This record gives sequence, C-alpha cells and structure tokens, in this order.
Amino acid sequence: MKVILISIYYHKIKQILIVSGFGFFILSCSTKKNNDVPTIKSLLIHQLKNTHTNQDWFVPTKIAVKELTAE
Repeated sequence: MKVILISIYYHKIKQILIVSGFGFFILSCSTKKNNDVPTIKSLLIHQLKNTHTNQDWFVPTKIAVKELTAE
C-alpha cells in the first residue's frame, strides 16, 4: 500500500514538474517589444529619405532628375 502511494505521488510530482518546466520555457521565449529595434517600415523610409537627398555612393535621385525633360 505504501509503495503504491509513493508511486502515485511520484508520477503526479513528475507531471507537475514537466508542465511547469514547459510553462517556464514558453514564458522565457516570449520577448517584449523594444522600441529601439527598428521595423522594416522605418528602415525603408530612412533609406528612401537618405537616397533622395544625401550623396553617399551615387547621385541622389533629386539631383539626377533635376534637369530631366519629358523628351
């Protein structure tokens, strides 16, 4: 009788530890949204503004089409 009770408690404790372990694992994998991390939209807008006005590797779009005519 005593062995059966110990066996039942052992299995219940084992199940509780496994479930709580998975719960802690899932909670630790979730991340909080950080405002310092740029989004794709903000990166694309930054690149568009940079290539439109600043001259880094190539002529900016604003200067390239400045004297462009419809012909």
